[in-house]
Amino acid sequence: MTPILFILQRINWSELNYTYDEYGKTVYSFPVHIRLLLATTLIFLLVILILLGIILSSRIYKTGRAIKKNNIKLKYQSVLSKLLFEERISIENISGHFDKVDKEKRFNRNVLLEEIIHLHSTFSGESGERLEDIYVGLNLHTDSIKKLNDKSWHTAAKGMRELALMNIKQAIPQLNRFIDNPNPVLRMESRIAIMNLSTEDPLSFLSGKNIQMSGWDVAKIYVLLSKLPEKMIPDFSRWLDSNNKDVLLFSIQMTGSFRQQSSVPKLIQLLKSENENIRLAALKSIRSLNASQAEKQIIEMYPKENEYIKLEVLKTLESIGSLHAISFLEKVLQPPLKDYHLLIQAARVLLSLGNKGQEIIDKIFLNSGEEMQLIINHAKDKRL
Repeated sequence: MTPILFILQRINWSELNYTYDEYGKTVYSFPVHIRLLLATTLIFLLVILILLGIILSSRIYKTGRAIKKNNIKLKYQSVLSKLLFEERISIENISGHFDKVDKEKRFNRNVLLEEIIHLHSTFSGESGERLEDIYVGLNLHTDSIKKLNDKSWHTAAKGMRELALMNIKQAIPQLNRFIDNPNPVLRMESRIAIMNLSTEDPLSFLSGKNIQMSGWDVAKIYVLLSKLPEKMIPDFSRWLDSNNKDVLLFSIQMTGSFRQQSSVPKLIQLLKSENENIRLAALKSIRSLNASQAEKQIIEMYPKENEYIKLEVLKTLESIGSLHAISFLEKVLQPPLKDYHLLIQAARVLLSLGNKGQEIIDKIFLNSGEEMQLIINHAKDKRL
Protein backbone atom coordinates (compact mmCIF):
# COMPACT_ATOMS: atom_id res chain seq x y z
CA MET A 1 0.00 0.00 0.00
CA THR A 2 2.95 2.39 0.57
CA PRO A 3 3.82 2.89 -3.16
CA ILE A 4 0.16 3.68 -3.89
CA LEU A 5 0.00 6.34 -1.16
CA PHE A 6 3.27 7.87 -2.42
CA ILE A 7 1.87 8.18 -5.95
CA LEU A 8 -1.46 9.55 -4.80
CA GLN A 9 0.28 12.24 -2.72
CA ARG A 10 2.25 13.48 -5.73
CA ILE A 11 -0.87 13.99 -7.83
CA ASN A 12 -2.30 17.55 -7.91
CA TRP A 13 -5.98 16.61 -7.83
CA SER A 14 -7.17 20.23 -8.32
CA GLU A 15 -5.61 20.32 -11.75
CA LEU A 16 -7.22 17.12 -12.86
CA ASN A 17 -9.96 17.79 -15.35
CA TYR A 18 -9.99 14.65 -17.37
CA THR A 19 -12.45 13.08 -19.69
CA TYR A 20 -13.12 9.36 -19.33
CA ASP A 21 -10.57 8.56 -22.05
CA GLU A 22 -7.98 10.82 -20.51
CA TYR A 23 -8.58 9.24 -17.10
CA GLY A 24 -8.09 5.84 -18.62
CA LYS A 25 -4.84 6.97 -20.21
CA THR A 26 -3.68 8.33 -16.87
CA VAL A 27 -4.40 5.01 -15.12
CA TYR A 28 -2.64 3.04 -17.82
CA SER A 29 0.34 5.36 -17.52
CA PHE A 30 1.12 3.71 -14.16
CA PRO A 31 3.41 0.71 -14.13
CA VAL A 32 1.68 -2.69 -14.33
CA HIS A 33 2.40 -3.66 -10.71
CA ILE A 34 0.86 -0.38 -9.49
CA ARG A 35 -2.28 -1.00 -11.54
CA LEU A 36 -2.51 -4.51 -10.08
CA LEU A 37 -2.23 -3.12 -6.57
CA LEU A 38 -4.95 -0.57 -7.28
CA ALA A 39 -7.26 -3.24 -8.73
CA THR A 40 -6.62 -5.59 -5.80
CA THR A 41 -7.36 -2.83 -3.32
CA LEU A 42 -10.64 -1.93 -5.03
CA ILE A 43 -11.72 -5.57 -5.19
CA PHE A 44 -10.81 -6.07 -1.54
CA LEU A 45 -12.84 -3.02 -0.50
CA LEU A 46 -15.80 -4.20 -2.61
CA VAL A 47 -15.72 -7.67 -1.01
CA ILE A 48 -15.56 -6.11 2.47
CA LEU A 49 -18.59 -3.96 1.71
CA ILE A 50 -20.55 -6.91 0.33
CA LEU A 51 -19.72 -9.10 3.35
CA LEU A 52 -20.58 -6.30 5.72
CA GLY A 53 -23.93 -5.87 4.00
CA ILE A 54 -24.65 -9.62 4.19
CA ILE A 55 -23.71 -9.80 7.87
CA LEU A 56 -25.78 -6.75 8.79
CA SER A 57 -28.82 -7.90 6.81
CA SER A 58 -28.57 -11.41 8.31
CA ARG A 59 -28.29 -9.95 11.79
CA ILE A 60 -31.27 -7.67 11.22
CA TYR A 61 -33.29 -10.58 9.77
CA LYS A 62 -32.52 -12.92 12.68
CA THR A 63 -33.18 -10.20 15.25
CA GLY A 64 -36.51 -9.42 13.60
CA ARG A 65 -37.54 -13.08 13.63
CA ALA A 66 -36.50 -13.45 17.26
CA ILE A 67 -38.57 -10.42 18.23
CA LYS A 68 -41.53 -11.71 16.24
CA LYS A 69 -41.19 -15.13 17.83
CA ASN A 70 -41.11 -13.65 21.31
CA ASN A 71 -44.15 -11.46 20.55
CA ILE A 72 -46.15 -14.51 19.45
CA LYS A 73 -45.22 -16.36 22.64
CA LEU A 74 -46.23 -13.37 24.80
CA LYS A 75 -49.43 -12.99 22.82
CA TYR A 76 -50.61 -16.52 23.64
CA GLN A 77 -49.33 -16.90 27.19
CA SER A 78 -52.71 -16.09 28.69
CA VAL A 79 -54.54 -18.17 26.05
CA LEU A 80 -52.44 -21.26 26.73
CA SER A 81 -52.77 -20.73 30.48
CA LYS A 82 -56.55 -20.55 30.12
CA LEU A 83 -56.72 -23.68 27.95
CA LEU A 84 -54.45 -25.61 30.33
CA PHE A 85 -55.81 -24.72 33.73
CA GLU A 86 -59.39 -23.57 33.30
CA GLU A 87 -62.43 -25.51 32.17
CA ARG A 88 -61.55 -28.00 29.45
CA ILE A 89 -63.02 -27.31 26.02
CA SER A 90 -63.50 -29.57 23.02
CA ILE A 91 -60.84 -29.92 20.31
CA GLU A 92 -63.21 -28.33 17.77
CA ASN A 93 -63.42 -25.10 19.80
CA ILE A 94 -59.70 -24.69 20.46
CA SER A 95 -58.96 -23.11 17.07
CA GLY A 96 -61.19 -20.12 17.87
CA HIS A 97 -58.77 -18.92 20.55
CA PHE A 98 -56.02 -18.29 17.98
CA ASP A 99 -55.83 -15.60 15.30
CA LYS A 100 -56.29 -16.65 11.70
CA VAL A 101 -52.94 -15.21 10.59
CA ASP A 102 -51.11 -17.19 13.27
CA LYS A 103 -52.83 -20.38 12.16
CA GLU A 104 -52.00 -19.85 8.50
CA LYS A 105 -48.51 -18.35 8.32
CA ARG A 106 -45.81 -21.01 8.40
CA PHE A 107 -43.47 -19.12 10.72
CA ASN A 108 -46.23 -18.37 13.22
CA ARG A 109 -47.41 -21.99 13.18
CA ASN A 110 -43.86 -23.19 13.83
CA VAL A 111 -43.60 -20.88 16.84
CA LEU A 112 -46.87 -22.24 18.26
CA LEU A 113 -45.72 -25.80 17.55
CA GLU A 114 -42.38 -25.32 19.31
CA GLU A 115 -44.04 -23.68 22.31
CA ILE A 116 -46.59 -26.50 22.70
CA ILE A 117 -43.86 -29.15 22.35
CA HIS A 118 -41.76 -27.33 24.95
CA LEU A 119 -44.67 -27.12 27.39
CA HIS A 120 -45.53 -30.80 26.86
CA SER A 121 -42.02 -31.79 27.95
CA THR A 122 -42.72 -29.96 31.23
CA PHE A 123 -46.33 -30.98 31.96
CA SER A 124 -47.85 -34.42 32.32
CA GLY A 125 -51.19 -35.92 33.26
CA GLU A 126 -54.27 -33.86 32.38
CA SER A 127 -52.20 -30.80 31.40
CA GLY A 128 -50.23 -32.96 28.97
CA GLU A 129 -53.46 -34.29 27.48
CA ARG A 130 -54.80 -30.75 27.05
CA LEU A 131 -51.63 -29.75 25.21
CA GLU A 132 -52.18 -32.73 22.90
CA ASP A 133 -55.72 -31.47 22.29
CA ILE A 134 -54.38 -27.99 21.41
CA TYR A 135 -51.82 -29.57 19.10
CA VAL A 136 -54.55 -31.48 17.24
CA GLY A 137 -57.06 -28.62 17.43
CA LEU A 138 -54.64 -26.37 15.54
CA ASN A 139 -53.88 -29.17 13.04
CA LEU A 140 -50.22 -28.98 14.01
CA HIS A 141 -50.01 -32.76 13.75
CA THR A 142 -50.36 -32.36 9.98
CA ASP A 143 -47.24 -30.17 10.02
CA SER A 144 -45.34 -32.91 11.87
CA ILE A 145 -46.56 -35.54 9.41
CA LYS A 146 -45.43 -33.37 6.47
CA LYS A 147 -41.94 -33.31 7.99
CA LEU A 148 -41.73 -37.06 7.43
CA ASN A 149 -41.53 -36.41 3.67
CA ASP A 150 -38.81 -33.77 4.00
CA LYS A 151 -35.57 -34.55 2.15
CA SER A 152 -33.58 -33.51 5.21
CA TRP A 153 -33.26 -36.52 7.53
CA HIS A 154 -33.04 -34.41 10.69
CA THR A 155 -36.31 -32.66 9.82
CA ALA A 156 -38.01 -36.03 9.29
CA ALA A 157 -36.59 -37.28 12.59
CA LYS A 158 -37.90 -34.17 14.33
CA GLY A 159 -41.37 -34.86 12.94
CA MET A 160 -41.25 -38.41 14.31
CA ARG A 161 -40.31 -37.18 17.78
CA GLU A 162 -43.15 -34.64 17.72
CA LEU A 163 -45.73 -37.23 16.70
CA ALA A 164 -44.56 -39.66 19.38
CA LEU A 165 -44.47 -37.00 22.09
CA MET A 166 -47.95 -35.72 21.25
CA ASN A 167 -49.41 -39.23 21.12
CA ILE A 168 -50.63 -39.16 17.49
CA LYS A 169 -51.47 -42.84 17.07
CA GLN A 170 -52.91 -42.42 13.58
CA ALA A 171 -49.39 -41.62 12.37
CA ILE A 172 -48.19 -45.22 12.90
CA PRO A 173 -48.75 -46.24 9.22
CA GLN A 174 -46.57 -43.31 8.07
CA LEU A 175 -43.90 -44.21 10.63
CA ASN A 176 -43.85 -47.83 9.47
CA ARG A 177 -42.26 -46.66 6.21
CA PHE A 178 -39.02 -45.89 8.05
CA ILE A 179 -38.47 -49.02 10.15
CA ASP A 180 -35.95 -50.45 7.66
CA ASN A 181 -34.67 -47.11 6.33
CA PRO A 182 -30.96 -47.06 5.36
CA ASN A 183 -30.46 -44.02 7.59
CA PRO A 184 -29.82 -45.41 11.12
CA VAL A 185 -31.21 -42.28 12.82
CA LEU A 186 -34.52 -42.40 10.93
CA ARG A 187 -34.70 -46.15 11.48
CA MET A 188 -34.22 -45.79 15.23
CA GLU A 189 -36.51 -42.76 15.61
CA SER A 190 -39.35 -44.50 13.77
CA ARG A 191 -39.06 -47.58 15.96
CA ILE A 192 -39.00 -45.51 19.14
CA ALA A 193 -42.05 -43.56 17.95
CA ILE A 194 -43.97 -46.75 17.10
CA MET A 195 -43.12 -48.25 20.49
CA ASN A 196 -44.36 -45.13 22.26
CA LEU A 197 -47.57 -44.93 20.24
CA SER A 198 -48.56 -48.59 20.07
CA THR A 199 -50.63 -49.81 23.00
CA GLU A 200 -51.11 -53.42 21.83
CA ASP A 201 -48.00 -54.51 19.91
CA PRO A 202 -45.08 -52.09 20.46
CA LEU A 203 -42.59 -54.34 18.65
CA SER A 204 -44.71 -55.21 15.64
CA PHE A 205 -41.95 -53.90 13.37
CA LEU A 206 -39.79 -56.93 14.26
CA SER A 207 -41.93 -58.98 11.87
CA GLY A 208 -40.65 -56.93 8.93
CA LYS A 209 -38.53 -58.65 6.29
CA ASN A 210 -35.46 -56.42 6.17
CA ILE A 211 -35.11 -55.31 9.78
CA GLN A 212 -31.56 -54.34 10.76
CA MET A 213 -30.55 -53.98 14.39
CA SER A 214 -27.23 -52.60 15.58
CA GLY A 215 -25.92 -52.90 19.13
CA TRP A 216 -27.10 -49.36 19.75
CA ASP A 217 -30.58 -50.22 18.47
CA VAL A 218 -30.77 -53.18 20.85
CA ALA A 219 -29.65 -51.10 23.83
CA LYS A 220 -32.09 -48.28 23.06
CA ILE A 221 -35.07 -50.59 22.59
CA TYR A 222 -34.20 -52.49 25.77
CA VAL A 223 -34.23 -49.24 27.76
CA LEU A 224 -37.65 -48.35 26.35
CA LEU A 225 -39.02 -51.84 27.06
CA SER A 226 -37.78 -51.62 30.63
CA LYS A 227 -40.02 -48.59 31.16
CA LEU A 228 -43.16 -50.31 29.87
CA PRO A 229 -45.70 -52.03 32.16
CA GLU A 230 -45.02 -55.75 32.42
CA LYS A 231 -48.27 -56.60 30.62
CA MET A 232 -47.05 -54.71 27.54
CA ILE A 233 -43.79 -56.65 27.20
CA PRO A 234 -44.31 -58.93 24.20
CA ASP A 235 -43.64 -62.65 24.18
CA PHE A 236 -40.32 -62.82 22.34
CA SER A 237 -40.68 -66.52 21.60
CA ARG A 238 -42.82 -65.50 18.59
CA TRP A 239 -39.63 -64.29 16.88
CA LEU A 240 -37.36 -67.20 17.87
CA ASP A 241 -38.21 -68.81 14.53
CA SER A 242 -37.31 -65.71 12.54
CA ASN A 243 -35.06 -66.02 9.50
CA ASN A 244 -33.70 -62.56 10.22
CA LYS A 245 -30.49 -63.04 12.23
CA ASP A 246 -30.64 -59.57 13.81
CA VAL A 247 -34.22 -60.08 14.99
CA LEU A 248 -33.44 -63.59 16.22
CA LEU A 249 -30.41 -62.48 18.25
CA PHE A 250 -32.35 -59.60 19.74
CA SER A 251 -35.27 -61.84 20.69
CA ILE A 252 -32.95 -64.40 22.30
CA GLN A 253 -31.37 -61.66 24.42
CA MET A 254 -34.73 -60.26 25.46
CA THR A 255 -36.12 -63.66 26.54
CA GLY A 256 -33.31 -63.82 29.07
CA SER A 257 -33.50 -60.17 30.10
CA PHE A 258 -37.26 -60.37 30.79
CA ARG A 259 -37.17 -63.91 32.26
CA GLN A 260 -39.58 -65.47 29.77
CA GLN A 261 -39.47 -69.11 30.85
CA SER A 262 -41.84 -70.18 28.09
CA SER A 263 -39.02 -69.60 25.60
CA VAL A 264 -36.71 -72.26 27.08
CA PRO A 265 -37.69 -75.15 24.69
CA LYS A 266 -36.93 -72.98 21.65
CA LEU A 267 -33.68 -71.73 23.21
CA ILE A 268 -32.57 -75.35 23.70
CA GLN A 269 -33.21 -75.99 20.01
CA LEU A 270 -31.16 -72.93 19.10
CA LEU A 271 -28.12 -74.46 20.85
CA LYS A 272 -27.82 -76.57 17.69
CA SER A 273 -27.77 -73.57 15.36
CA GLU A 274 -24.99 -73.38 12.79
CA ASN A 275 -24.43 -69.75 13.73
CA GLU A 276 -21.97 -69.33 16.59
CA ASN A 277 -23.43 -66.02 17.76
CA ILE A 278 -26.90 -67.53 18.00
CA ARG A 279 -25.63 -70.51 20.02
CA LEU A 280 -23.77 -68.18 22.35
CA ALA A 281 -26.78 -65.88 22.83
CA ALA A 282 -29.06 -68.87 23.52
CA LEU A 283 -26.57 -70.21 26.06
CA LYS A 284 -26.44 -66.90 27.94
CA SER A 285 -30.23 -66.59 27.98
CA ILE A 286 -30.56 -70.13 29.33
CA ARG A 287 -28.18 -69.14 32.13
CA SER A 288 -30.22 -66.00 32.86
CA LEU A 289 -33.38 -68.13 33.01
CA ASN A 290 -31.69 -70.70 35.25
CA ALA A 291 -33.12 -73.36 32.91
CA SER A 292 -31.82 -76.59 34.47
CA GLN A 293 -33.68 -78.67 31.85
CA ALA A 294 -31.05 -77.60 29.32
CA GLU A 295 -28.17 -79.25 31.23
CA LYS A 296 -27.89 -82.32 28.99
CA GLN A 297 -27.90 -80.36 25.72
CA ILE A 298 -25.31 -77.91 27.08
CA ILE A 299 -22.96 -80.73 28.07
CA GLU A 300 -23.37 -82.34 24.64
CA MET A 301 -22.38 -79.15 22.83
CA TYR A 302 -19.15 -78.66 24.82
CA PRO A 303 -16.71 -80.84 22.76
CA LYS A 304 -17.70 -79.15 19.47
CA GLU A 305 -17.20 -75.54 20.58
CA ASN A 306 -14.29 -73.10 20.65
CA GLU A 307 -12.64 -72.10 23.93
CA TYR A 308 -14.81 -69.04 24.50
CA ILE A 309 -18.11 -70.91 24.17
CA LYS A 310 -16.70 -73.79 26.23
CA LEU A 311 -16.05 -71.31 29.02
CA GLU A 312 -19.63 -70.02 28.73
CA VAL A 313 -20.89 -73.62 28.90
CA LEU A 314 -19.03 -74.14 32.17
CA LYS A 315 -20.28 -70.82 33.58
CA THR A 316 -23.82 -71.87 32.72
CA LEU A 317 -23.33 -75.24 34.42
CA GLU A 318 -22.19 -73.40 37.53
CA SER A 319 -25.68 -71.84 37.59
CA ILE A 320 -27.87 -74.74 36.47
CA GLY A 321 -25.70 -77.85 36.84
CA SER A 322 -26.65 -80.88 38.90
CA LEU A 323 -24.92 -84.05 40.06
CA HIS A 324 -25.49 -85.45 36.55
CA ALA A 325 -22.69 -83.17 35.33
CA ILE A 326 -20.04 -84.68 37.62
CA SER A 327 -18.73 -87.33 35.22
CA PHE A 328 -18.46 -84.72 32.46
CA LEU A 329 -16.54 -82.34 34.74
CA GLU A 330 -14.14 -85.09 35.84
CA LYS A 331 -13.28 -85.68 32.18
CA VAL A 332 -12.59 -81.98 31.69
CA LEU A 333 -10.15 -82.06 34.62
CA GLN A 334 -8.24 -85.10 33.37
CA PRO A 335 -4.70 -84.70 31.96
CA PRO A 336 -3.22 -83.40 29.77
CA LEU A 337 -3.63 -80.07 31.51
CA LYS A 338 -4.16 -77.16 29.15
CA ASP A 339 -6.55 -74.24 28.78
CA TYR A 340 -6.17 -73.33 32.45
CA HIS A 341 -9.12 -70.94 32.46
CA LEU A 342 -11.38 -73.86 31.47
CA LEU A 343 -9.89 -76.11 34.14
CA ILE A 344 -10.37 -73.46 36.83
CA GLN A 345 -14.00 -72.93 35.79
CA ALA A 346 -14.67 -76.70 35.74
CA ALA A 347 -13.31 -76.95 39.29
CA ARG A 348 -15.58 -74.11 40.34
CA VAL A 349 -18.59 -75.93 38.89
CA LEU A 350 -17.72 -79.01 40.95
CA LEU A 351 -17.38 -76.88 44.07
CA SER A 352 -20.84 -75.45 43.41
CA LEU A 353 -22.41 -78.95 43.48
CA GLY A 354 -22.32 -79.29 47.24
CA ASN A 355 -20.74 -82.05 49.31
CA LYS A 356 -20.45 -84.53 46.45
CA GLY A 357 -18.61 -82.03 44.30
CA GLN A 358 -16.35 -81.07 47.22
CA GLU A 359 -15.45 -84.73 47.79
CA ILE A 360 -14.42 -85.16 44.17
CA ILE A 361 -12.33 -81.98 44.23
CA ASP A 362 -10.57 -83.13 47.40
CA LYS A 363 -9.89 -86.52 45.82
CA ILE A 364 -8.45 -84.94 42.67
CA PHE A 365 -6.33 -82.62 44.83
CA LEU A 366 -4.78 -85.51 46.78
CA ASN A 367 -4.08 -87.64 43.72
CA SER A 368 -2.67 -84.94 41.42
CA GLY A 369 0.53 -83.02 41.02
CA GLU A 370 1.45 -79.48 41.93
CA GLU A 371 0.00 -78.00 38.71
CA MET A 372 -3.51 -79.33 39.31
CA GLN A 373 -3.33 -78.37 42.98
CA LEU A 374 -2.57 -74.78 41.98
CA ILE A 375 -5.59 -74.83 39.66
CA ILE A 376 -7.88 -76.11 42.44
CA ASN A 377 -6.58 -73.57 44.95
CA HIS A 378 -7.19 -70.85 42.39
CA ALA A 379 -10.77 -72.11 41.89
CA LYS A 380 -11.39 -72.10 45.63
CA ASP A 381 -10.22 -68.51 46.03
CA LYS A 382 -13.44 -66.47 46.03
CA ARG A 383 -11.52 -63.25 45.50
CA LEU A 384 -10.66 -64.32 41.93
